[in-house]
Amino acid sequence: GTVLFTLRPNTYKVVLCVDNAEVNSKKQQSLLQELTRNSVDHHVRKLQIGDFLWVAQDNAGRELVCDVIIERKRMDDLAQSITGGRFTEQKLRLKNCGVKKRIYLVETKAKYVSLPEASLNQAIVNTQ
Repeated sequence: GTVLFTLRPNTYKVVLCVDNAEVNSKKQQSLLQELTRNSVDHHVRKLQIGDFLWVAQDNAGRELVCDVIIERKRMDDLAQSITGGRFTEQKLRLKNCGVKKRIYLVETKAKYVSLPEASLNQAIVNTQ
């Protein structure tokens, strides 16, 4: 069952949770270095949905998910998600996850994109 508890002021910290798939290459490791350099409290873990989310963690280690989740996509990955049929499923899972503020962070620097830019822009607009 669900355990109810209250977080009192000054009894918790906000931690950025980073999906482990986001940091599995050397290039992506620079993200962790930047977070550390900027004193962002973060944990790498397997997230069931999304790539980044924040939790309020109390002194006993209990966590409450904050109301923001980020799904990061490179433009070429977005194109593959659309053509492969994963995009609609991912969008639905994010919509139904219970987190109200869903952010799609789309990185536009890509060498090869298999869909027209107008199609990708329309997909981005239709994420909400």
